[in-house]
Amino acid sequence: MYGALVAGLDAGLTYNSWPKMAGSWIPEDLILPRYGSTLRNLLENPTAVQFTHRMLAYGTVGMSTALWASTMLAGLGQTGLRARYAAHAVLACAVGQTGLGIIALLMYVPTHVATAHQAGSLVLLSSIIWLSHILRSVPK
Repeated sequence: MYGALVAGLDAGLTYNSWPKMAGSWIPEDLILPRYGSTLRNLLENPTAVQFTHRMLAYGTVGMSTALWASTMLAGLGQTGLRARYAAHAVLACAVGQTGLGIIALLMYVPTHVATAHQAGSLVLLSSIIWLSHILRSVPK
């Protein structure tokens, strides 16, 4: 959902470098007084919006990796084959989505890559829902 703010503010055009933002891990204009509160900065400042979007992406990949690892370590007898397939799908979608985001950023957000990145978010969400549905039936 935060990607809608990135698209609406054209925040993808502010810092077109990765992994750092213009050579810095934390950009100087992350929080600007002209936006007033921190909340307004997070919703209206393109730098803060892009930074937050990146952090959410890193968190998503990290959590997807942890979920994948726990599913694999649980053993096939506990989770079942479908849960493993779904966990593979979630991790692949998260990594693919991150890759598309980085490519879009480095290429100055061409429409075809940005559209694929937006569509990828739906595929990632669908794979998470699929895995959640399967894991509901796994004995605790």
